[in-house]
Amino acid sequence: MYKGDVKERIKYKSTLSKSRANWWKEGEIYTFVIDYLSNTQEIEFRIYIQSSVANMTHGWLSSQIKEEFEVNITILGIASANNVENYP
Repeated sequence: MYKGDVKERIKYKSTLSKSRANWWKEGEIYTFVIDYLSNTQEIEFRIYIQSSVANMTHGWLSSQIKEEFEVNITILGIASANNVENYP
């Protein structure tokens, strides 16, 4: 992948052109917290997802969120984990 931001949607000339990885740009890393709520709107279950490898503290949950409710399941993207120090 190549570093950089894509500022506009790429218009492909053919279906084959979509498969050329050297035309892709490296995207943003997203972290998700998914809360399952009870009927009374209380958090019952929490899932934390980090979509890609990132340096330590990037994408980490804030102390406020961690204190609010524990994480029940963590899902970590591990592609390129060898490129980041101390990644679990």
